[in-house]
Amino acid sequence: MHVGILGAGVIGITTAYSLLRRDIRVTVIDRASGVARGASFGNGGQLSYSYVNPLASPDLLKTLPRMIAGRDPAFRVQPIPSVKLAQWGLQFLMNCRSAITARNTTRLTRLALFSRAALHRIIEEHRFDFHFRKNGKIVLLSSAAEMSHARKACWMKNALGCSMRVLDRAALIDLEPSLTDGPNDFVGGIHAETDEAGDSCAFTQRLVDLCYQSPDFQLQLGTDIKRIRHENRRITAIETDQGDFTADAYVLALGAESPLMAKTLRLNLPVYPLKGYSVTVPLGKSAPVASVTDSRNRTVFCALGHHLRIAGIAELVGYNDHVDRNRIDQLIGLAQKRFPRGGDYTTVISRWQGWRPLTPSSLPLIGPAPKYDNLFVNTGHGLFGWTLACGSAELIAEWINPRYRCSMEF
Repeated sequence: MHVGILGAGVIGITTAYSLLRRDIRVTVIDRASGVARGASFGNGGQLSYSYVNPLASPDLLKTLPRMIAGRDPAFRVQPIPSVKLAQWGLQFLMNCRSAITARNTTRLTRLALFSRAALHRIIEEHRFDFHFRKNGKIVLLSSAAEMSHARKACWMKNALGCSMRVLDRAALIDLEPSLTDGPNDFVGGIHAETDEAGDSCAFTQRLVDLCYQSPDFQLQLGTDIKRIRHENRRITAIETDQGDFTADAYVLALGAESPLMAKTLRLNLPVYPLKGYSVTVPLGKSAPVASVTDSRNRTVFCALGHHLRIAGIAELVGYNDHVDRNRIDQLIGLAQKRFPRGGDYTTVISRWQGWRPLTPSSLPLIGPAPKYDNLFVNTGHGLFGWTLACGSAELIAEWINPRYRCSMEF
């Protein structure tokens, strides 16, 4: 069997690896000049298994008017919504109900823990370097009400297999002394002990090297996908600027651009691009050991090797690829305030903006595509593509070749 994968990000490459392990021939196609050049390139680096909470929730619903009005500095919505955004937004609002949020949180957490196990198998077998660390994650909270809410959330997560606890400010500083350098604007926080960190771009590159060891792997970069041809219920060919490509089955793993390609098949994938930014600077003398999330400013701080990654911002502005330097400056300013000695902020190694493929429920789309017998989708991972990648790849590989069963139901 030969499977064509559209997309060479962390989702596409982990899918290729999982299929190769099942003795399936794989070709990966992407227009970029290298792997992991989209959302996989500059994400926050956090492997947030315990904290894969859906964006749609009753708590966010309370703050939505303020966000839409432009009074949240970390969030922006385009002033005149498109029809696509309006339709997506209505579905998003339906997922803000308590019962649905709880169900979505449970499903995401189970997938995240399954993904952690899949990643650890790769690490134990191949032991390559991608700045992987078992460093835990801290989420800063700014009020007693947030602390109370967090205790209930941690109880639910721990029942699913996580290891989370709520700590007051003093205990949090004992755990992460670098927090003393910043402002006294948090009363405590959540510590997710088993959460981890790693460079998803480096991981994807190392995984490609492993895939190349198989004669059944081919990677076609610099190949622009023009259209997906079909006849009746089957995909017949992928039209590219390098000619037509054919396989027995296909996986759509183009991240936020997946719905654009699906439109040629008259498939309406409920995925909308959530634009985010990141900046990478040299590590400073007092950088955080744990990954830290500043929940008030929607910003994450993560040490990756000799670098500090600062990532955040959420913009629902369509496929606008303009790099707003003010947003980069905003992230650097937040880092300078929170961790003054955490990085060399005068030396910017990289600036990134990209689209996170977000569904209204925050649940990724994994499995057979409707209407077509040989098309599968693995997309819509939103803020958690890096965290969910290895588990999602195992699930999609099982859909394609069910002889190899896994123990996870999603």
